[in-house]
Amino acid sequence: MTFHLHKFPLMSKSKKIHDLIMNKESSLARHAGGGEEEGEDEGAGEIREEQVVLEADEEADAHRIRLPDFPGGAEAFELAAKFCYGVKLDLTPATAAPLRCAAERLGMSDDHAEDNLVSRADRFMSHTVLRNPRDAIRALKSCEDLLPLADDLGLKALLETVIVNLPEETIKSSAHTGTAVGATTARVLFGLLRTANILQASEASRDMLERRVASRLPDAAVDDLLIPSYSYLVETLYDVDCVERIVRHFLEGRGGVEEVDEEGSEAETPGREASRRAMLAVGRLMDAYLGEIATDANLKTDKFCDLAWALPDGARVYDDGLYRAVDIYIKAHPALREEEKEKVSGVVDGRKLTLEACTHAAQNERLPLRTVVQVLFFEQLQLRRAIARTIVANEGGAAGQGEEEGDSDGGRTWRVTTRGNQMLRLDMDSMRNRVQELERECTTMRKAIQKIDRRGGGAAGDRGAAAPAAEGRWGSMVTKRFGCKFPAQVCQSQPRSVVARPRRARIEQSP
Repeated sequence: MTFHLHKFPLMSKSKKIHDLIMNKESSLARHAGGGEEEGEDEGAGEIREEQVVLEADEEADAHRIRLPDFPGGAEAFELAAKFCYGVKLDLTPATAAPLRCAAERLGMSDDHAEDNLVSRADRFMSHTVLRNPRDAIRALKSCEDLLPLADDLGLKALLETVIVNLPEETIKSSAHTGTAVGATTARVLFGLLRTANILQASEASRDMLERRVASRLPDAAVDDLLIPSYSYLVETLYDVDCVERIVRHFLEGRGGVEEVDEEGSEAETPGREASRRAMLAVGRLMDAYLGEIATDANLKTDKFCDLAWALPDGARVYDDGLYRAVDIYIKAHPALREEEKEKVSGVVDGRKLTLEACTHAAQNERLPLRTVVQVLFFEQLQLRRAIARTIVANEGGAAGQGEEEGDSDGGRTWRVTTRGNQMLRLDMDSMRNRVQELERECTTMRKAIQKIDRRGGGAAGDRGAAAPAAEGRWGSMVTKRFGCKFPAQVCQSQPRSVVARPRRARIEQSP
């Protein structure tokens, strides 16, 4: 864009334009029109791309000044030119920062003219913008196109000033709200953190901002945690170390609260409940985050496990989300060794998986064998407890029916109870079918392991005599390898009770 302006108003306020024009005119006067190239070299000033060309028209005093890559673009230059002409400027948070950068480029400081644009913009920034975090963030938002020139324009100092002036009371007062306002605050803080990483702010400023972000972590979304890695030394796509530090700050901030909750009275129950909800929200957030970064080919096994173990056990009611992340990670890294797969799978607690997740894990061919057997074991325990609860509820319902026969509403209660018993009976039948299926699978696995042991034994004639010994070796091997310290118990599918059958009887039973 071209502006036709008078040179004297610009020269009176801008040291850059003053030096460029004066150098050009003095060069032309010395060389009598033959030193255009030398004049351009002398008028380059701080920014070598700027040029001053004398226009050969009826006005002998016309100059053309080229200002490539001007900060803020034509809008910022127009505001600076209006200031040079004495027009009153209406500064806003969206225009203050680009105008301040433009004034810095044009050299409009108090050293050249009194009460110049740089000082006015600085006063507006310090008295208006930086006192309101939202206005400060708007000012930074308007500087997105100026990030390549951050060091020259002082944007890093602006960002650090914004971080220092963030009101901590406002952040703490609305912590763990779970509302749209809390989510907006978390999104704004994560946006500041991204900008700080791009501008390579000081370590102290980033640490302060990460602690502020940690206080809003329960209200954050998965997209907020997906911070790109801007360092050439980090191979991962996202800044995993930054998220790990934020989680650590979140847990450190809860240290005092946990101690008060343990020693407090019943009057502190609402605070303890809010703290528990916040921890559960962070647990769900981290499970979703692990599922997103699991596809990164450069994510190491140790780093994945460290993130999964960063939260305490109480942060997850069920490990279904964590199991999903583990499954995605193993699928995205097919070159993992068996011990690495076992380490990754070890972050999942089989006792905290739902029946749906246990069923999926039992049929998952990507999981190591040890994990599958443990999942089957815990699934069988869950089914056994569910069947026992169903039987107890069924017997209690039958006893209640006999007591309510003499009541006036006995007919209606009888129908409701009968319908409930029918539903319980259907659920129990489906559970029994599942138990039978698990028994057949376990029997097949035992026979396969026995065949392997017999092949590795002595002569064929000694196999029959060594069967009991092989059976004992198989039992000890399963106990040592899979960590099963309980006696093998199964549910009989026909009687409504749980019994323990001898090991030999279970081995001889055919599916």
